[in-house]
Amino acid sequence: MQRCEIPVVWGLDKKYVLQAFVVMHSILRNSEQNYHFFILTADEIKDDIEKFKHILRRQYSNFELSEKIVDIRRFADARIYNGHLSKASYFRLLIPEVIWEYDKCIYLDCDLIVHGDLKELYEIDLKDYYLAGVKDCHVIEDTLFESEHQQILGIPSRDKYINAGVMVMNLDIMRKNKLVKCFLEQLKEENWFEDQDVLNRCCYPRIKILPLKYNLFHFYLGNHIKFLYDLPYDRQEFEFDHKYPFILHMGADFKPWNSFSVKGSKEWWHLAEIFSESESYQEYMQKCQKAESHDETKNLLSRARQEKCIVIWGFGRNGKRLCDLFFEYQLENVVAIVDNNAGLWGKEYRGIPVKDLSSVMETYHNVFWIISCRFAYDEIVGQLENMGIDRKDISYYRNRYEERMYTFSLAEEDYGKEIDKIADLEYIRLIPDRTERRRYIFDIIQKPSVHVKEYAYLEERYSFQYWLSMLRQETENENNCYNSLPE
Repeated sequence: MQRCEIPVVWGLDKKYVLQAFVVMHSILRNSEQNYHFFILTADEIKDDIEKFKHILRRQYSNFELSEKIVDIRRFADARIYNGHLSKASYFRLLIPEVIWEYDKCIYLDCDLIVHGDLKELYEIDLKDYYLAGVKDCHVIEDTLFESEHQQILGIPSRDKYINAGVMVMNLDIMRKNKLVKCFLEQLKEENWFEDQDVLNRCCYPRIKILPLKYNLFHFYLGNHIKFLYDLPYDRQEFEFDHKYPFILHMGADFKPWNSFSVKGSKEWWHLAEIFSESESYQEYMQKCQKAESHDETKNLLSRARQEKCIVIWGFGRNGKRLCDLFFEYQLENVVAIVDNNAGLWGKEYRGIPVKDLSSVMETYHNVFWIISCRFAYDEIVGQLENMGIDRKDISYYRNRYEERMYTFSLAEEDYGKEIDKIADLEYIRLIPDRTERRRYIFDIIQKPSVHVKEYAYLEERYSFQYWLSMLRQETENENNCYNSLPE
């Protein structure tokens, strides 16, 4: 017999207990329905669950909570392609057999804020569909990457490819058709988006598409929603409050518990405050406070000034950008660029030669190594350590401004601070005075038709077209723009 509660399921490891309970808090805050929350885990987190449950129970009585232990050995063949995920993401594949108490449920990720009453989502009629979800805005983009992804996945179209962070699952029909067996077979294949690929591959085409409001990434809050207009969504899907969608999804690795500058961060921390007595809350708060005062690039430059000999690993765009940065700050101690690609050896950039690792090791000693590659960081560190390099002499340079999703994830009130950083990176030698640097870069933003070349340069390097251009559109005049900057 079906119970009257709405079942909601999470799959998580010990790192995400607080986050799951923040989502629960957002659900209960917006609904008077009765809920049965399920946590699927392979970790020993029973004590943590009980502590958070006790805190939540002080304010809400309309829920019960069950823990289900998952045998992680069933995912021995599963691979992780995206660094911010763990094998706990695959636990949702077992929901049809693990959540035997119900014939239907809602699955949610841990990086969400629910603004609506989940009864509305739960009562959507699935009919003969296996599951329902929102089309993944990044996967349905018409790109060469996604075309290759589709071909490898083996589905005829991406028109029904959903993001698996919010799903309504038809457990009854999944059990009847033995979908879990299909899932476990598919996870042995190449799945670029892990269990999400598995679900989309095995459930295609019996996937019901839900409106965008049920799973909007925080990248597209507010005016940024316009960047989804050209994607294959029905026009009426955009008819909702773009600042407060039914469910807000803080995707990728730009999370509110890692940075106060992320969109949705203020609301997330407000929801999390109920758990402020917990160790997890205090640890994440300290981490964010530390990140607030930490400037990764300035710290790297400070260390570089103290070194006699610097070698940059990687002759890609990021490595060249790092060379430019050192020249802008008048640092002349970069002696070489190392790359594993033999075809690049003998080339140079701004007078800095590109060499192989062995020749650099023979020529230079007491080197400070900076890895500029966006991928294969662990492999390169291992290669250096095998050559006897101490980990303390290895650093990493990541130019986040080249990542479109980083610029999208920033809260609008933090744009000014980011512009300050960019002005420092680009113009510290040209314009020593900080106030003048601010005015100069904002003049470029405000008058791109006057500063054509300079704006084009900044747009290409820092994705101005995605976020700084919005600041220009929303600012009535230059003085207001200048006044909005933090002192």
